Amino acid sequence: MSEGASDFNVLWLMTDEQRTDSLGCYGSGWARTPTLDRLATEGVRFETALTPAPICGPARSAILSGRYPHQTGIWSNDQAEGSARAEEGDAPRPAPPLTSLLPAAGYRTASFGKHHHLTAPARAFQTQRHDVHEHLERRRHGAGDLWLSREVDYFGYAERWRQGEFDVVQYPPEPYPWVLAGRFPGSWAETAEARVVAAGKAWLEEATSSPAPFFLRLSFNGPHTPVAPPAPWDTCIDPGEIALTGPAGLPSGSPPWLRDLAAIAASSRLSDRELRRARQAYYGEVAFLDWLIAELLEWMDARGLLENLLVVFCSDHGNHLGDFGLLQKQTFFEPSVNVPYIFWGPGLVARREPVPTPVGIIGLLPTVLDLLGLELPRDLRPLSAAATLRDGAEPAAVPVLSELMPLPEVRLGERFALVREGSWKLSARLGPELDELLLVDLASDPEERRNRAGDQSARAVRDRLARVILEQVRR
Repeated sequence: MSEGASDFNVLWLMTDEQRTDSLGCYGSGWARTPTLDRLATEGVRFETALTPAPICGPARSAILSGRYPHQTGIWSNDQAEGSARAEEGDAPRPAPPLTSLLPAAGYRTASFGKHHHLTAPARAFQTQRHDVHEHLERRRHGAGDLWLSREVDYFGYAERWRQGEFDVVQYPPEPYPWVLAGRFPGSWAETAEARVVAAGKAWLEEATSSPAPFFLRLSFNGPHTPVAPPAPWDTCIDPGEIALTGPAGLPSGSPPWLRDLAAIAASSRLSDRELRRARQAYYGEVAFLDWLIAELLEWMDARGLLENLLVVFCSDHGNHLGDFGLLQKQTFFEPSVNVPYIFWGPGLVARREPVPTPVGIIGLLPTVLDLLGLELPRDLRPLSAAATLRDGAEPAAVPVLSELMPLPEVRLGERFALVREGSWKLSARLGPELDELLLVDLASDPEERRNRAGDQSARAVRDRLARVILEQVRR
């Protein structure tokens, strides 16, 4: 161990595309998540935690490096998968993952499951890494991987299965025929999620034979599409219990890019029954993940591995389930940009009440490394919330960013940014001048129905937040 570093172990649990209302601890009356709710009650839950990017690859790259897309140059999933869509001269600038600091501090490290990020090579996390296209190519040749099953992929079931037997809901073929609901055609132990846990257990069996502390990440694809939990979780929640908030369509005054997105991701292309079924499967998948996490923690407890353990739980971004008339992610609305964020560690985490101040999950690794006593790069020190966890101090109320390059079918190569300060949110297109502004005050408008960008009474707020975007992103 390096001098000054703590020797507690770390378990980082990460999901994909998970909304906060999928957890009971965030106020959901229909969630079935007793394990994660207990971790939140016994630990620290951040009430408002923003993703650095409401899309998979850029978010994961930002979380691992502690740097936003405008710093990494990674704005799209295509870049994160290695085929640059960026404009000439704006190629990705891979930053080393912050986990690369751990081996030198004496930690054994591993990550199993979904990676889907672009970072510089490092000693940490040298485990299975497959992007979407590689997975599908491998699957055509009969090979599997660890974060999608061979039975169900993003756009359909394997040929040997008849989808009609599994209550499947699939989006219309164009542009993306996502599997939004279904039942896994096998036992729970055969799911990709269960195989990720099994791989983590196998690694822990070997790693804990050494006195060195460990840092283990288990990264689940769920509840990202394909949403196909095994029985009985696929029907464990009555869809009639689910009561999503938010308008049925885009609010009046929405900027044009959101209307362009709605043209390819409209929930109106599903019937009411299909949409209810998609919601049922989504929250059922989260219930299954919660059960798997409980099973993992019980297994670790039986081996004495919960002592001196820090558990971190988060998702890379959220998604839409018909609210705002949308499916999937890629907006700055709350269901897409706000994610679960929980720290648990008896004896390590002192604070017990939720944290209301908005933060960014880009501070996850700076916080963990700070708690470990490792030296952070100077520019990342402000991202650490270690004082909040260790001493109970409220984090500084500073602007929090999120950034996005939409799908090319929406806007080819264009970039957008959000800044959140208190209850105010401003998003804008990063053109020669900021435009397509959307300004919302969640304190008076929690369903984000009113765009106040042109409101004279909100002009000072708009201008102040616009300066943040210009100074921090456009520079």
